[in-house]
Formats: sequence, structure tokens, C-alpha cells
Amino acid sequence: MARPYAGYGEKGLFPTPFDKAAALMESVIQRRPFVDGNKRTGLLGGAEVLYLAGHDFSASRDEMVEVAVALAEYKIEARQRSRWFEAYAKPLS
Repeated sequence: MARPYAGYGEKGLFPTPFDKAAALMESVIQRRPFVDGNKRTGLLGGAEVLYLAGHDFSASRDEMVEVAVALAEYKIEARQRSRWFEAYAKPLS
């Protein structure tokens, strides 16, 4: 859970909130800490990271399923996930 905030000195490994959301989602989905619900939890965790950073996240259900399954099958790269979060994030009003 701390992976998105890892870094060396003052420099974080995941500098943007979108990078942090993508890192958390990957950690939960690919490492499967739960018996069930890893994809749902990973997506929700990523959305929560964005919320805490002042963004609302809204993607279609079908697209969320598609991205979560692609990540579980190791078919989507970190930069793609970060861009995906950025595309569907809007600043909180």
C-alpha cells in the first residue's frame, strides 16, 4: 500500500497522482493479496489515491473491467495506466 509513495530522498518514484494511482492498482491486481476482489479493490484504490489528491475519477464500467483484466493478464504498461487515470480524472469542484 505504500508503494505509490516510495522514493529516494526528495524524489518520488511515482511523481504524479496518476502515477501513484497506477502503481497502487498494479500492486493490488497483480500481487493478489485477497482471495477475491483484487481487480475491484485495485481500481477503487487507484480512484481513492486520485480523490485524496483532489481529483474525481469517472470511467465507464466496461472500460474499467477491460483495464483491470488487461492488468491482471500483464497486458498493459505502467505509462498506459497512468495516462488512462489522467484521461478520466477531473479536479474536484
